Amino acid sequence: MTRGGTDFDLAFEALTGYSALRWQRRLFDRLTKSIPTKGCDLPTGLGKTSIIPIWLIALASRAESESVTLPRRLIYIVNRRTVVDQATRVVEEIRRRLLDPTNSSWQTHAPALRQLVDALQKLSANLDDLPLAISTLRGELADNEEWKADPARAAIIVGTIDMIGSKLLFSGYGDGRYHRTHHAGLIGQDSLIVHDEAHLTPAFSELLRGIADAQDQSKEKHSVRVMELSATMRGSSNDVLALEPEDEKDGVVQQRLNAEKNLRLHEVGEDKLAARLVELALKQGADLRSVARVGPERCDRAGEGAWCQLSVTDRAAHRHDPRSRAGPTRAGKPGISVTAQSRGTCRTNDVPGQHICRRGGC
Repeated sequence: MTRGGTDFDLAFEALTGYSALRWQRRLFDRLTKSIPTKGCDLPTGLGKTSIIPIWLIALASRAESESVTLPRRLIYIVNRRTVVDQATRVVEEIRRRLLDPTNSSWQTHAPALRQLVDALQKLSANLDDLPLAISTLRGELADNEEWKADPARAAIIVGTIDMIGSKLLFSGYGDGRYHRTHHAGLIGQDSLIVHDEAHLTPAFSELLRGIADAQDQSKEKHSVRVMELSATMRGSSNDVLALEPEDEKDGVVQQRLNAEKNLRLHEVGEDKLAARLVELALKQGADLRSVARVGPERCDRAGEGAWCQLSVTDRAAHRHDPRSRAGPTRAGKPGISVTAQSRGTCRTNDVPGQHICRRGGC
């Protein structure tokens, strides 16, 4: 793989099944040239999780040239479990393609996939190991420990702030006294930490930047690098990647930036709310995250200009969807939580599907 567009385009499509966008090529070029990139300021829908395959291709490119200047571990952190699980599925699909390049679904990309595997295996201490380690660190999910088996191997760790942040600070959940330094070293050295939705957790962003700055001042050889993903980035334009006018001319970008989002209102009695929510969600072939209950009486308490956060849980599905295998959950809730506050966005529990509405319409 070269730094030019041709080889990157082939590798990117081989790993993702999609053609690379212009901003993705620019990020690959910045990574291979070690140009500091502290953030990506990109609109929703333009595939920010593609930072994962872009980093992997860049790492393979440097491994081929036997000049590895990129971190060997990418740590993708986000504050919601649902997004952690989505990112994990993306990473698992990437590894499936690497391990089975002749699969009929992507066999046309077999040469590019084999080239990536050959390059990544040069990094491993044991050539018989998988070329890419994948681990997910979040609550209610056991750690497969792939990420710490071989520190030299390329690894992708996806997790929540609590799980990864605690390990970075020598206080990992469930870690014994002899494992804390081991885990902190693997996360805090030779790693690219990608902090998704960084604007929602500014305190953690400040912590990561402080650690990175301290390591830079100490001139550590394999210091941690931090890349924030947010719509409101800090820092100069030189170290933040954002859309350029040329990027917006791409047909795919225009389609996603101008996509319509429709809102339909249905009035229903309170006693039939949960059943109606499930009925509407199943009718349109969607999951329950596409349907939300608006309770104006809750928002009115916060006063004019308040923000209402609508959070769709899975509780309604447990009681009314015959396809659900899960048992009943906490009683007394129809499946929707509505909270309001007078300023900014509001905190809720870690639940699937969150929508922010301004009073008077979405």
